[in-house]
Amino acid sequence: MRSAPSGVAHDLHNEYGLLLRDNGQFEEGLEQHTAALALKPADTVTEYFVAVAEMLCNRIARGRSRFF
Repeated sequence: MRSAPSGVAHDLHNEYGLLLRDNGQFEEGLEQHTAALALKPADTVTEYFVAVAEMLCNRIARGRSRFF
């Protein structure tokens, strides 16, 4: 199987992370958003997704720190 270009892989990780999050699988969603952030470290939308996922995983201070 061929791997997706990094931009596409980034988007796929985020989309999958949102699906997991919507289904209550917060830890797994966080893993996907973290993988997306590793591919595109300066992406503010992905940083937001990671922050929200951190908070949903009850890591409030850690998630909140990503907003400020």
